[in-house]
Amino acid sequence: MPEQLNLTDPAFRGAAMGDAEATMRGTGEAGSAGAPPSSVRWDPAAFGKVFSYSSIDDFVRTPHLRDGVHRIPIPGSPPLDIFLRGVSGSVGALYRLTSRLSRKLLGRQSRLLCSFTAAQKRADTVGPYFSGLHIQWNRYVPVVSVSDPLLIHDGNVALGWYTGLPGTHTQNIIARALAHIASVAHRPLLLTGGSGGGFAAIVFAAMLDDAARTGSRIAAQSLAFVWNPQVSISDYSASQPYIDAMFPRQRGVKGAAAAKLLSQAGVIHDLRTIPVPKRLLYIQNKSDTQHVQKHAMPYVTAQGFRRVADGLYRRSRTQVLVVGDYGDGHIPPPRFALMSLISKLKHGRRVSRRVIESLRMHAS
Repeated sequence: MPEQLNLTDPAFRGAAMGDAEATMRGTGEAGSAGAPPSSVRWDPAAFGKVFSYSSIDDFVRTPHLRDGVHRIPIPGSPPLDIFLRGVSGSVGALYRLTSRLSRKLLGRQSRLLCSFTAAQKRADTVGPYFSGLHIQWNRYVPVVSVSDPLLIHDGNVALGWYTGLPGTHTQNIIARALAHIASVAHRPLLLTGGSGGGFAAIVFAAMLDDAARTGSRIAAQSLAFVWNPQVSISDYSASQPYIDAMFPRQRGVKGAAAAKLLSQAGVIHDLRTIPVPKRLLYIQNKSDTQHVQKHAMPYVTAQGFRRVADGLYRRSRTQVLVVGDYGDGHIPPPRFALMSLISKLKHGRRVSRRVIESLRMHAS
């Protein structure tokens, strides 16, 4: 049985860490507690105004979230950077109005796009790393994009799965921040990502499902749309830099030993140990052998999906896994297909049987 998500610890509910109002900063310089190592180049101001907070409690007390980068401190860790566009203000108000009309007149629940990153090229690049900013036709469409704080900690880490460092409760803090964003926007989230970003989208969708613990009923209507995600971090061939950064005194540890350390560190590192999100569309490229054999199929078996056709697995009407043919190796579906699906899911439209069939192109 999947274990219960630990959203009730102090880091999630939040012990008050200061009542200062959020202040706007126009520079990308972090304070001494959040300063990146000299080998890491990080400039959040490149994405617009930077709004800094004294704690996660401070952030969730903020009733209006303006466009820009919102920087939330994580005790014992580099800070969390979240890019927001169109959540509050006139654009946000327009989308909230159309969302309410769509729900009332058409019975559809529109969602706010929220993106997580896959592995990043670190050489000659500058963080934060925000994905999904240009995935839609209109660059003014509201979006939430989360940068992985572990990438500030270590310049050798290309992928951190948004777990945070041991003992920092980073996943709980991110979930709490996302629940507040959904509440301010008056819309649930469409959590998207491929590879490691897909892993994160599933984790946070499962966490947001529990409205009693997140304090946000609207966030509990969120949906995860992912492609080629890892299911187990320790079973992924490219996870060693991450594991070494997490446990520098046990460098080189692998497999079951690494999984044990991650469990002891209090991070969600295996999707088979948590509930399946209530609304999940999981797409897997069939020629991506490692992800089919070590991730997708073990997830299908452990979480009780049933095979209903070649390349199509269902756990319920709203929990679907599709294996399709999109090319050679660890690649996503074509961009036009992703954009079309994101548009449908974002506007609350039903993903038809025909669309599912198109995703199963030559599936076997």
